[in-house]
Parts: sequence; structure tokens; C-alpha cells
Amino acid sequence: MEGYCYIDRPRCGSMNMAVDQFLARLAGQQQVVVLRLYQWSEPTLSLGYFQAIRDRREHSPSLPLPLVRRTTGGGAIVHHHDWTYSLAIPDRPDRIGPSTSLYELVHDALVRLLCDRGFAAQKWSGCAAESHENNANPEKACKSFLCFERRSTSDIVIGKHKVLGSAQRRASGALLQHGSLLLRTSDFAPSLIGLDAIDRSACLNSSTASSTNDTFPVGQVAGQAVDWECDLGREMAQRITSALRHQWNVTLAHGLPESIVSELEMTSDHQFGTAAWNAKR
Repeated sequence: MEGYCYIDRPRCGSMNMAVDQFLARLAGQQQVVVLRLYQWSEPTLSLGYFQAIRDRREHSPSLPLPLVRRTTGGGAIVHHHDWTYSLAIPDRPDRIGPSTSLYELVHDALVRLLCDRGFAAQKWSGCAAESHENNANPEKACKSFLCFERRSTSDIVIGKHKVLGSAQRRASGALLQHGSLLLRTSDFAPSLIGLDAIDRSACLNSSTASSTNDTFPVGQVAGQAVDWECDLGREMAQRITSALRHQWNVTLAHGLPESIVSELEMTSDHQFGTAAWNAKR
């Protein structure tokens, strides 16, 4: 199977969700795999699909932020200093529940990346009764409002700090998986510790050489993040791409064809920018 890897420019919350939905539909229609890495053009709170909008009052630091509801489940995320990935793969309509193998593939690749950079990263293997941010069983998920205060099997942790979690949704003939890697602490989520506070020297000074020779074009990221953040986003793309190739024989081209880019840039964020969507629960 073939597909595309795309490091996008930062966009607002509603457009980020609209682009991910567009790429998920593309994956289903064209039977391709699409990996997208991106950041956010302004600090934004994203709610998990099953969260009630009234629950955001529980977290006062993020109240000033614009809000968008994801199509995937899990807890709320303050997108300020993070890299978000979306991975869309073709799916059969008769499949239900989460794809554990996709979680494992991505999280194993990113654990290796973080360990290579000097972090003692590992997958969390705590209470098996807790949900893996599973859309099929939202009532079983940890009730903390913020995603990074929850713990689900295979979340990536460094010591007591969760630094990456993922969630999924099946729709439009594709399985869409979202995940975010927490880089730095945000004023809008001061209780959460990012990579630089856990071990900044390891992140800044360790070798950034990838296990592959892949290089990926980066949109307008350079103006939005310091160098180590940009480099980490590139290497996230490389590691996930390499894992897909070696484990699932999926080959991703660097970037999107111009015809798809043109269609993507015409995508409307109407659904994700309305109260009908964001306040639906």
C-alpha cells in the first residue's frame, strides 16, 4: 500500500479538524495511507468527541482559549506547545472498536525516538480496566478533563509524566488516529510538564540523526517554533513513516500531490467552527 506524509503549516483549530477529516475521506476513497504532522496557529482547547462542553468549566486556565471538538475520543488537550499527528488508513465498514495494532505501531516508534534523544520514555502499562481512549467505551475512560492527566494502556510516559496519547475514530471508510506530543508547559495548562522541563539538555544536545535517510518538506513551521521543536516534528514523521514501511509494507511519499493540495486548501471549516458541532454534547 502507498500514501503520503505531509508536514503542514499551523492552522486554527476548526481548520486543523477539517483538514484531518478531508484526509480521512481521501484515505477511504483512494485506499491510501495519509500521515499529517502539524501545530496550531493559536493556543486552542480541543475537546474529545464524547466530552460535554460544560465540563470545560472544570479547567479555568484554558477558559480564555478558542474551542474545537475533535472527531476522536479521549480527554481535552491544550494545543499550545505540542506536535499533533493524524494518521488515516483505509478501513472496512464492518470493523468496530479500536485498532490496537495502530496504536502500538505509532507509540513504539515514538518511544524509540524519545529514548534515542535521551529520555527514559516507555509505554504506560497500568490498570488494564481503563479504556485506551476508546470511542466504543467512553464510559470506561478516566474522568479527568485533560487528556494528559489520564492514563491509558500504551500512552507514552516519562517517569510520572504523560507526554503522548492517541485516540481513534472510524468514519468515511477510514480509521483516523490522532495524537499529540507535549513539548513545553503552557500557561493555559500549567499543571502539565512538557519534554523541555523533564530533560531540556537531552532534548537540545543529543544527536538528531534519524534511523532513516528520509527528509520531509516543512511548511511554515520555522516561524512558529524553536529549532528543536521543528526538528522533533520532522523526526516524528520519519519514525512513523519508517515503522509503516518496515512493519506494514506501507510506502509514504513526501508531501501531497498538487491536485490534492489545491482541493485541501479549498476545504471549509464550517462543520468544526459551529456551535452545532462544538456544543453538541
